[in-house]
Amino acid sequence: MIPLLSAAQMRDADALAVSTIGEDTLIQRAGYAVGAVAYNMLGRLYGRHVAVVVGPGKNGADGVVAAQWLEQRGARVTRIPHDVAPTLLSGYDLVIDAAFGLNCNREYFAPNVDDRTLVLAVDLPSGVDADTGAVLGRPMVADATVALGAVKPAHLIGPALEFVGTMKFAGLGMVTGALSGVVQDSDLEHFVRQHRDDHKWRHSVLVVAGSSTMPGAAELTTTGALAAGASMIRVCVPGVKS
Repeated sequence: MIPLLSAAQMRDADALAVSTIGEDTLIQRAGYAVGAVAYNMLGRLYGRHVAVVVGPGKNGADGVVAAQWLEQRGARVTRIPHDVAPTLLSGYDLVIDAAFGLNCNREYFAPNVDDRTLVLAVDLPSGVDADTGAVLGRPMVADATVALGAVKPAHLIGPALEFVGTMKFAGLGMVTGALSGVVQDSDLEHFVRQHRDDHKWRHSVLVVAGSSTMPGAAELTTTGALAAGASMIRVCVPGVKS
């Protein structure tokens, strides 16, 4: 399960990681993770033109490490300070948004990019509120966003979803203590593991959901259980006689 943390919880997790492995190590891990996603997006690096919009904090430091990683592998990288970035970034194969991530609490108007240019956001698209998903200014529309350490609410809810693109996750070896998270397929594998001697009751599921006037939750849950490999499903809807 991918941990889900608020901005305040993520700062606490960052502080714990810094105290145990050091800030430099944490930034190196984050930068390498961003570089690896950039490589997968581009397919090859040699000769590719990449712009990294660099902010003043840790998000910018992650972007600098990613830039170094990409340069070492043949990419042509331009570092652009966030406060002097032009209004249009053109002629690049990829733009990495490392201006502001988790700690963006004011309006940020990102440069525009060509339609053919890919955009990768570091942790969060700069210009969104991590906890609410509210848009602050004009973020770049990312093709992919690397969630670092944990997923934040803005990756999942609110207007920010229009800017996140495909979410990638890099745990960075952090211990978060998260009580909430995003369930992955691997978390459910042992529930539906099948054997040659299986019978219908081994993977049976009882669904208690919905109501007589709002059956949607029951339908979604039942369909999901069926897709996951349930062999027998009994649906109990409050207010509906079976």
